[in-house]
Amino acid sequence: MFPYFETMACLDGKLQNLALHQARCLKTLEDAGVSGQIPTWFSHPEIPETCLSGLYRVKLQYDGYTWQVDWFPYQRQSHEQLVFWEIGDFQYPYKYTDRTYFATCLQEAGHELWFHRKGQLLDTTYTHVAIWEGDQWITPANWLLPSTKRTRLVQEGLLQESVIHLSNLPTTGHLILYNALRDWEDIYRFVRTPTGLQIQLEKEEKVILNLRRFPK
Repeated sequence: MFPYFETMACLDGKLQNLALHQARCLKTLEDAGVSGQIPTWFSHPEIPETCLSGLYRVKLQYDGYTWQVDWFPYQRQSHEQLVFWEIGDFQYPYKYTDRTYFATCLQEAGHELWFHRKGQLLDTTYTHVAIWEGDQWITPANWLLPSTKRTRLVQEGLLQESVIHLSNLPTTGHLILYNALRDWEDIYRFVRTPTGLQIQLEKEEKVILNLRRFPK
């Protein structure tokens, strides 16, 4: 099994954020002390003819010397709930193919998880989070995995980093779940449950116009 992987979006035959994915892949190998070459696939990616229209999830598995690329049609899933989950000392600084920890937590909780460390909010199981605050979108300054999408949005000034503590999260508000394959198509209204252990999500069909200040 390959130890690392990258997940990329291919939209209508064009790979998204390719340079940032390549940079993360290279840093992973450097930090692991692997002397192998970064996959040459990044220089000349071959896109199957069947993937030239629509949105596809591209999974690149690698070890520095060999790699494997798989293509899957992608459809966004809706979410109804996020469960807050104390992550303790667990670290996920690189995109490891071994995601046993996440699978175990998901099975125990039964819903998508929003991880926190001593109350400081991080990532969810599969996405990052942006919260509407005042007149801007903010995203947790602390994270599990350095996200390519997050990096681009922060660099472009479309997201602001902020330490978000569980105790300071409002009772209700709006959020977006984003990752390499999810842009900002869906805005959710969230409501914290009375126990405070989770939030309920409802996709907003009608939102204030300035809430949709996000990249096309």
